Amino acid sequence: MGAGRVDDRLLVRQEVQRKLVELANAKLTPAELEKALRHLAAQSPYTKLGALKLLEETSAEREASVAVGLLIALGDSQAMDGALSLLHKRNVADVAKGQLLRFLATMGCDPSDIMTPAVFRDINKLASESMELLLKDIADDESIIGYVLEEFAGFPPEMQFGYVQDLVHTRDKRVIPLLYALARGDDEVIASEAVKGLGTIAEARSLGVLNQVRDQTEALVRRLAERESRRLSFKGIVPEYAPSKMLGDLVHVAVSGIDGQGCRIVWVARFLGKGRGRLIAANFLLSLEQGLKDCYGTAHTTRRESAKMRKTLKRSHPLVEGDLAYATLLVRDALFVSQRQGLLLPPQWTYWKSVLGTEELTPKQYVPQPEEWVGDSAMETALPELLTLEELAEWYEEDPLVYDAAEEIMKIRRRFRSGKAKTKAADDVLRKAATALFQPRLPEIIRRLDLTGEFLSRRGKTASAGMLLRIARELQSGQPPEHNAFLRDLLVLSVRVAEHNLKAGYDLRRTPDGLE
Repeated sequence: MGAGRVDDRLLVRQEVQRKLVELANAKLTPAELEKALRHLAAQSPYTKLGALKLLEETSAEREASVAVGLLIALGDSQAMDGALSLLHKRNVADVAKGQLLRFLATMGCDPSDIMTPAVFRDINKLASESMELLLKDIADDESIIGYVLEEFAGFPPEMQFGYVQDLVHTRDKRVIPLLYALARGDDEVIASEAVKGLGTIAEARSLGVLNQVRDQTEALVRRLAERESRRLSFKGIVPEYAPSKMLGDLVHVAVSGIDGQGCRIVWVARFLGKGRGRLIAANFLLSLEQGLKDCYGTAHTTRRESAKMRKTLKRSHPLVEGDLAYATLLVRDALFVSQRQGLLLPPQWTYWKSVLGTEELTPKQYVPQPEEWVGDSAMETALPELLTLEELAEWYEEDPLVYDAAEEIMKIRRRFRSGKAKTKAADDVLRKAATALFQPRLPEIIRRLDLTGEFLSRRGKTASAGMLLRIARELQSGQPPEHNAFLRDLLVLSVRVAEHNLKAGYDLRRTPDGLE
């Protein structure tokens, strides 16, 4: 039986290795390759063996990139040991090691902690070859810029700065679209370097994008763009503008409810161009506290794939669908929150925002108008039923204070024999926990109640919406959170979850990132 398992692993490894080489040499769009890798990742628990073996043997960057793409699709932490081992093998090609660093970075490792002079034989050659491959890919299909920016977003700041400088030093016209995207980003340091880099490329398109940056960015970057634009103009260069990306009709728009962490998803898919062929689709992760937290997408998908994505989303989230105006209002609100909090937008926002079309995208706070959607107060949902609604299914608090309360209540049950004494002591713990947990966050809680009430109304649940509105107004008028029955129920539910986790050996206070 043991020999059979070994043979199975060997066969899977060989088949996966063959398939990865085939994918590396196929003419696939990024989205098609991603889909193929996801499919391959689901085939066997041993697929990582084929990827690691190919990385050990190949010297072709495309093959190494596809193999690491499979490891990323797997997200298997057990593959990290194999990846780290390959980094320190002298016979493993530099291109494979460079791609392995990409995998390790997605798994939470800082590449600067791993990368030493002993790891690479010729790091300058590796950087040069990797850059040439990137520029070739951009020249072949500029839609990969969205994916490049997503990867760029995961780099630490010093690596981002170095990456932009490497792009600039090429002085290659193929880098212009990527520098343009970075020049429109929220990070002024990165944007400034990209603008200065565009000024070193004496090409008509470089001048064209500098003129566009001038019209779209904040004062500092705009002044730099004006300076670099003048320099190129003095050389007699006439600006050339890339044709605007033609976007067609909307196919899907979906807005999810707000989860227990105050986050929601806006998903939009539409046709590329006037035809009925390929689609561009993007997800925007919005947070009540952080604004636009993340975004990612695909620039080449099909209507069938989009429908499958909608089905998957609908299976796991309650949705409001088909309302681009509503989705845009929420995105603009997230931009407003990011701006108010002084948080940088994800670099890839400059690319994926195009899926929203011509909608106004300046930051603006969204204030729901309850009188437009609240139901008859006489038909309100009973309070105990609120937390059973699917739209509130994830509304429990993951906070060290909740675990403190859960631990204390577990001790109370062991310490007291009298049921009355247990209840009184537990009530005291819950009252103090409610004050400490909810009082500092009352504005956010009230806003979450209002936004969820509106969401419920848009889904036809006006009675429940009216109940949430009443709870929000009671809190807004000064009701202490420890006296609010809804928040009390929410805290009790959260404590039960924490008790279950503590009994299972999980403690948020000791592993605070465990639920991320």
